[in-house]
Formats: sequence, structure tokens, C-alpha cells
Amino acid sequence: MIQFTSCPAPPHDAAAAGGPIGLPNPNSSVPTKEKMMRGFTFARFGIGLALLTLLPAAASAQSTIAGVVKDSSGAVLPGVTVEAASPVLIEKTRSVVTDGDGRYSIVALRPGTYQVTFTLTGFSTFKRDGIIVPADTTVPLNADLRVGALEETVTVSGQSPVVDVQNTARQQVMTRDLMDAIPSARNIQSVGSLVPGIRLNVPDVGGAQQTEQTYMATHGNSALHTTILLDGMPAQTNLADGQVQNYIDNALIAEATYQTSGVSAESSAGGVRLNLIPKDGGNSVHGSGFFGGSSDNWHLQSTNLDDALKTRGLPSGARVEHLNDFNGSAGGPVIKDKLWWFGSIRHQATFVQIPNTFKDNGAPGIDDAWINSFVARGTWQATPRNKFAVTYQRNYKWKIHEIVGGGQEGLPIFPEQTSGYREPVLYYIAQAKWTSPITNRLLMEVGYSGDILHYSDVYQPGTGQPRGTPAWFGSASRLDTISGGTLVRTGVGQINQLNTPDQHSAVASLAYVTGTHNIRTGMLWGWGNNPSIMDMNADLYQIYQGGTFVNGVYSLGRPVQIRAYNTPLTRSPQLRANLGLYAQDQWVIDKFTVTYGIRFEFLKEEIPAQHRDAGRFAPAQDYDAITCQSLPGMTCWPSWSPRLGIAYDVFGDGKTALKASFGKYMTPDVSTFANLFNPVATFTDTRTWTDLDVVGRSLPTNNDGIAQDNEIGPSNNPNFGKITNRTLDPSFKREYNLQYGAGVQHQLMTGVAVNFNWFRRLLYDTAYTRNRAVDPINDWTTTSVVNPLTGEQITVFQINQNKNGIAPDLYLSNMTDTSLRQNTYTGFEISMNARLPRRTLVFGGWGMERTVDIDCTMNTANASATLNSPNTLRFCDQSGALYQNLGQSARIPYQHGFKFNGNLPLWYGFEISASFQSYPGAPKATTNAVDNGGVSWTINRGSTRYPTDCTVPGCTPGAIVLPARFAGDPAIVVRVPPPGTRYEPRWNQLDFGLRRTFRFSRGVMVQGQVDLFNALNANPVLTEGTALSSTVAPFLSSDPNSGGTPTSILQPRILRLAAQVRF
Repeated sequence: MIQFTSCPAPPHDAAAAGGPIGLPNPNSSVPTKEKMMRGFTFARFGIGLALLTLLPAAASAQSTIAGVVKDSSGAVLPGVTVEAASPVLIEKTRSVVTDGDGRYSIVALRPGTYQVTFTLTGFSTFKRDGIIVPADTTVPLNADLRVGALEETVTVSGQSPVVDVQNTARQQVMTRDLMDAIPSARNIQSVGSLVPGIRLNVPDVGGAQQTEQTYMATHGNSALHTTILLDGMPAQTNLADGQVQNYIDNALIAEATYQTSGVSAESSAGGVRLNLIPKDGGNSVHGSGFFGGSSDNWHLQSTNLDDALKTRGLPSGARVEHLNDFNGSAGGPVIKDKLWWFGSIRHQATFVQIPNTFKDNGAPGIDDAWINSFVARGTWQATPRNKFAVTYQRNYKWKIHEIVGGGQEGLPIFPEQTSGYREPVLYYIAQAKWTSPITNRLLMEVGYSGDILHYSDVYQPGTGQPRGTPAWFGSASRLDTISGGTLVRTGVGQINQLNTPDQHSAVASLAYVTGTHNIRTGMLWGWGNNPSIMDMNADLYQIYQGGTFVNGVYSLGRPVQIRAYNTPLTRSPQLRANLGLYAQDQWVIDKFTVTYGIRFEFLKEEIPAQHRDAGRFAPAQDYDAITCQSLPGMTCWPSWSPRLGIAYDVFGDGKTALKASFGKYMTPDVSTFANLFNPVATFTDTRTWTDLDVVGRSLPTNNDGIAQDNEIGPSNNPNFGKITNRTLDPSFKREYNLQYGAGVQHQLMTGVAVNFNWFRRLLYDTAYTRNRAVDPINDWTTTSVVNPLTGEQITVFQINQNKNGIAPDLYLSNMTDTSLRQNTYTGFEISMNARLPRRTLVFGGWGMERTVDIDCTMNTANASATLNSPNTLRFCDQSGALYQNLGQSARIPYQHGFKFNGNLPLWYGFEISASFQSYPGAPKATTNAVDNGGVSWTINRGSTRYPTDCTVPGCTPGAIVLPARFAGDPAIVVRVPPPGTRYEPRWNQLDFGLRRTFRFSRGVMVQGQVDLFNALNANPVLTEGTALSSTVAPFLSSDPNSGGTPTSILQPRILRLAAQVRF
């Protein structure tokens, strides 16, 4: 029987985690069951909310009501007072006056329902009730005034407009009601996955990923180009150049706007732009709660592993053991119309069974994690023209057994000892904002946003040992390639890390609004750092081969190598300036609205002076600072980005709009580029080790399972501990992309709008690294091998012996020849939004897209692949123009996707909701390397053999593919089938929800609900990774279920029971 309680406490004390091997002990406190129960009682919740009353706050959204006012003859009316009133405004009303063209624009409105009143002496007062204003949207609202007394009032009620005839950005507004109605994991990523054009890197079925990082991408832009805003200010960390995000409490969000194209000059990147509008308190106390969970003991929750997947080599699938999500919030007034407060708390827990991992007792390994958080927010109207805001969210994340993720290598067989361990150090988002409508036409906003994400990823407590002690030498992590080729880990976990990235942003903007013009200027100054500390037992991994793991019994293989590391190390790249200055105007010219703007950016990163302590294999060393002054071209990049959007109200009735947009968008970077030149980096050196003395002495330490110095062979890496020689073009520029869009938005009927859009994205000024020590043509000789799938003769290139292993001389510059390097995305999308009677909500869309990649530069991007190998020229041009003699590229097909989401109220308080998503299958990978959806074959000279069942002409089953020419003859990697020719079956996922609402006195509402995720128990393969080796049979079959060994499939069906409360 499942109980919705706090997660069980970890069975050990975290005080030992990390500290003994040199990492600072970031937090010695671990939640016990008693502590967690105490920490989340309603008593503490009430105290926390009471404390919020001491915090001033304000909020601002960028929604607008705009239109033109005329008299009964059609003449425009200047000087009309237009007033918008809503309970969501702490000042109650906001008013402007129409300009000389009769136009008005009320900006910076919070999402909600408004009453708009038009008054002018000599004319009757005109009112429009029930105007729904979504976030980040311009709502067109025109008025015709008739001659009469002001006391005469004409009130009109009706549906709000659904076509935005001024803004060209393609966006989906997710209201609070919509987020509560549609089944999801209740986080910004899973809600975003419902939006047409957005896709996650990892699907989140029912909250299986709610305590993990997932990333959104859209229209050819990777997750790197995603922008997350909270109250219009940045809410991203410095980790992974901003891709890693803090965990924002769902209860804090009033509305969320997901933009997927046409992003304005206010943002740098052109990917998903998500603006989260936070909740405010209000003039009456109100609140909400969500209490839900799931268990694998429930009947409808099952496995989706079938015989076909088992035949392909997947013995078991990931499975949710249980998950919890408890979320409560409340808000209200301290002083009505003056000071409001809001607060929330949340507890999330996810326990997932991981395939091929087992506890000591034989039970499946569990990746267990939970996040606890609280939010404090308020709104203070200090004067009629001055509002202030402070928002603070604090998160606490634990992962007691981190089996996957965290950069780990090898599956931990016994996770009690070998999994990673993560505890919170410092996770929080803090914001402050001042909003001042200086006049009815001039609005100023100034704010600060900080996103701090400090976390440790260390050994299990008690397994990290003090540096230099016998226990430290004897407690190395062990990697073993067991029978079947699976890499497993025993001993202890991965390299210990403490990451402490800080992201800070100061923002300011000034808007001047006349009705005809909406001029906005502003700035964003970002700064921060991204330090990390790394350490490990023994400063090495012990590497084995030939182990066995049968029926939960593991036998260690034979020792073959060690991999030495230059730990301990501390690196501290810094973001000195990420400056953006912008100016834009939205100009209404009759039926046209032209939005034009320009954005200037300046990006500066640097590496400060650093020190590295001595380790077992690397001496202590000091390094000088690296800046754009000492290394010209190392950031200090200025750039200009123009933006243009044109909208045309075709018939002048606000029901049909033609739209087009263009923009230049810069590729985000926080520290990745600077780290290319950071001398403090992780280096490895693989050396022989057989657990015997290297000179043959009979010693008691032989075969003791510990890699002593006298047992380790000589170094094979003369550059160990030294950064690869890398020269930078002083005129290096920042990468950017150009985006184009065009479409039409049309109101089909009252409350229903459809969109048709075309998108295109082109990439420019990509980084190009050339190894000047090796000529990519003259230092190679050719031979041929047989493609074991088709019998085709494949030309391969072999490095000449005199250049093998030569010290690289890397030169980094921009690739400006678009015939050699280009990435072209093209997409089409049809979507629909409907607000129907009886609160019926429907939205979704269909799209088709493709990305054609050209990379014939032989580029080498990092120190682990320093050769400009001509073997990469095969299929390098997916457009079919270059190097087709090395392999004919296939035409990349358009891939189709479909999404449908809806909520339908029934009778007697029942509602049903559903979400259906259909994606094209993932590209099939028949090897250990995937390149743009293509597959590659790694040929180790002297050891790789042709598959024993190949029958194509020229293929000798079991024969050596290429003999070794000399000692250390490097492997050759060659693409086999062309990209775009092999795909897994489609991924179709149906989520279904049923709710019953119970209403009580004093406005209390309780909803009981049942949500069924992946209701059809679909099991599409998401990733696979099998080397083309002993057999070709799986890759020649026409059966869509054939292929390589799956490494991940969609989570099986999950049943969630939940209750929602509102008061």
C-alpha cells in the first residue's frame, strides 16, 4: 500500500561525504524522516507565510491592451481617457489618453480579466467587460463612442479577441487553469512539452524526471539557446552556459508564455523564450494546494518491456518505484491595495529503478532523489507611481544514490557504495524590482536577479578517504568491461565535484507609449563565475576486462590498465560582462504594425590567476590570468543584432493577421569558450597495470587489488597535465544565427484561432579548429574497406607514421565559408487555440521540419580529437553537393510531429483532460558513435574483424578489416550508412486525466483526480548504442523493431492519484 508521506531518510550520515578527500564538506545535514516531517508541517507553513509580510515586493508583466477610438462617423478621437481596471492590479486601475491618431496603448499589465472604460466629454461612457489579458500579449480593443452625456454608460460584454494583430512572435500562453487541467509533471519543462514546436531532450512521463534536469529546444535551436525569465528577468544559472536551471516552484506561476520564434530585441538568444509571471497576493486571502503521488504497486502501473526489446538486448527497463508532489501556497493582503504577500512550499520525490544495477541483497538499484523548496514574495504599492518587488525561492535537493547522470562513467553495480551522492549546498533564486509609471506615457523598470546553484556530486559517505593514506590508495574506483561489452563500476563512485556557479543580472528599461508608438529601451548586465573543485581516491581509475555479472553475482575481471588523473584541481572561469543594450519601437501605421529594433551586446570572459595543488601524478603549479588583453580574441566580443517584425491586420477587424519576422541571434556562452584556454583542466593518462611489479619482483603487494606506483607502466601521454597548444585568431567572432519567419493568424469562430507558420534558421561564424602540425591531405594515405551492410567499397584515410602522435598545434578561427559549414533548419507548423463555451480549452498543432547539416571542415573541436581527419568527409554534406565520391548522401526527410491537448467539463462536477504527443522515431545508431543521425564504424587496426554473418561481395566473415602498420597505429572512424536513412518507430504518448470538483462554503473547492500517463504503455526506443561488430543481422532486417541494443525507452504507464484544493 502506498502512503503519501515524506521520502524515507537516507540510511547514513552525510558528514563524511566529500570532506576526507579534499572537497570542503558543503553541508553536513541530511534530512531524516523526523526532520522532514517537522519541516513540512502546516505550522511551519503558517509561520513562513507570516514572515513574508515583512518583505516588500512588486511585479510587472508585459501584456498590453491597445486600439483606436473613433466616433460614430469613423473619425478618430484624440484625448479619450482609457482606464483598465482589474483585481490583479494592486493599484486597481491603470489609465492612458489617446494620442492625435486616436490610438492608445496600456502596457505592463499583469495577466487577468479586465474592465476597460473609455470617457470623453461630450460622449457617452463606453465600457468593455470581461477582457481576458494573457501574459506577454497585445489584446486589440477598439471603441466607437457616440455623442451623449458622460453619465450615459454603454456596457458591452463578449469574448476577448484571440488574434494578436501587432506582435509577430509565435507563442503559447499557458494560463494557471490550463496548467492545472492538462496532465503533466507540473514543471516548466513538462508544461512546455505540450506546446507545438517544443521538444524535451528527455521525456518526462508523469514526473519521472521531476527531480532531474530536462531541456527544451525548438525550431533548430538547441537547449543552449533557451531563455528562462521570471517576472521578465533572467532565471538561469551559469552552469553549461545557462542550460542548467534551478527548480522553479509551480505554485509560484500565475501564467507562462512560451515563445518559439520572432523573439524581440529584449533577448539575445532565439530559441525557446519562457517568461514566467509570478503570482501576487491580492486583497483577500486565497490559496491552493496540490497533493499527488504514484506507486509501482498499483495495478495500472506496469512494465512496457516486450519480447522485441529483449531480443534486441534490453534485459529490463527503467521503472518508477514511486513519486510524490506536495505543493501548497497562499497569499493575501497586509494592507489592502497597498501591501500583498504570497508564499508557497513544495516537496517532490522520485524513486526510479535503474536497469542492470542491484543492491547487495539482489534488489534493483534505485536512483532516489527529492527536492524541498519554499517561496516568499510580496507586492508593495509604495506610492501611486512606485511599486517594489522582492521574490526569494530556496531549494534543497538530495540524491542519495545517483546512479545515472552527473557525468558518471559505467553503471554502478552496487549503488550503496558506487553510486554518486548529492546534497544541497546553496540553491536559490532572488529577485528585486522597482516599477514606476513616471507619467501616463512613460514607464520605468529596474531590477536585479540572482540564480545560485551550488551543489556537490561526491562519493557515498564513508568511501572517500584522506589523501595520501593507505586507505586512499586502496579505494580507487574500478571500471570493468564485463561479458557483453557493458561497462560497470565498482569500488567507489565517479570523480568528486563541488560546483558553485553564480549568475547575477541587473536589468533596466524605459518605455514611452503614445498609442501609435511603443518605444522601449533597456539594458541587461550579467556577471558571475563558474568555479569547480575536483578530487578522487588514488587519483586514478583501475580498469579491468572480462568480469561477469550473472544472476546478481559479480566476478571482477583481470586488471589491464589504470587511468591517471591530474587531480586535485580547482578551476574558476569568470563571466565579467554579458552586456545587452537594446532599443525597439512598435509603430502602428493604419493596418500595419512594424516592430523594429537593434541590440548591442558585449561579452567578456576571463580566467583569473589560478593554483593547482600537487597530486599523485601532477606537480603543483601556478598559472597567470588569461584575458582578452593577454590573449586577443578570447571574448571581449562586441556584436549587433537587428530585429524586425511586420504584422498586417488584413481586414481591419482584428480577426486575420499576416505576419513576418527576421532576427539575428547570438549563441550563448558563459564560460565554455574561456575554458578552452584554461590551463587548469582535467587530463588523463592511460597506462598499463596488471597488479604486478613492473620489473618482475615478487612482492607482497602483487595481486592485492591496489595499483601501487611500482606496478604502473610508463606514461603514454607526453602532454599529460599540459593544455594543448592552441592559438587563437585575434579577430575571432561570436557565433550567430539568422532566423526568418512568416505566417498567418486567423479567427475561425468566436474563441478559436488558427496559425500557419514557416520557419528558417541559418548558422554563421562557427568555430573552426585546425591542427597545423598535420596536413589534412598530404599526411594521409588511402586504402579501402568493405561496407559490411552493402558491399560498397569505402575509401578510408590513414595517418602517416611520421605524423602519428605528433604534438598538435591547434589554431582556432571562424569558418566563414558556408559551402563547407552550414546548418539549415526549415519548418512548417499549423496550430490551433480554442476557448470554447463551458470553459472548454483546446490547443495543439502539427508540424514538419528538417535540418540539413554541412560540415566539411574536418574540424576538431577539443583536445581529445586533435586531428583534422579526412575520414569525416564521407557524408559531410547532407545537401548532396560536396565529396559525394566518398559516399552518396541521402536526402534528409521532413519529420512530422503532432500535439493535441484539451480539457472538457462534463456534468456533476466532472472534467476530462488529455494530452497526445506524436514524434518521429529517433535516428538509429548501429555503432558506438553517432553523427547528425548518421552512424559510424570504429575500426581498430589489427583487431576489428568483419561480422561473421556478412554475405555481401568482398566481405570475408571474421577477417581482420585492416592490419596494424606499426605499434600504436590509431583507429579509423568512418560513417557507414548515410544520415537520415534509419529511424526507430514513432513515439506516440497519450496522457489522460479525470477530475471531480467538490465545492464548499466560503469559496473552498476540492478536486479529486486520476491521471494516467503513457496510458497506452508505449515503449519507443529513445536511444541505442551498439557497435557494428560480430553480426550485421539486426541492421539488415526490414523489421522496424530491429536495430542496435536500446539504451533507453519511454517510461512505462504511470498512474497518479492527486487532490487539488483552492480557497
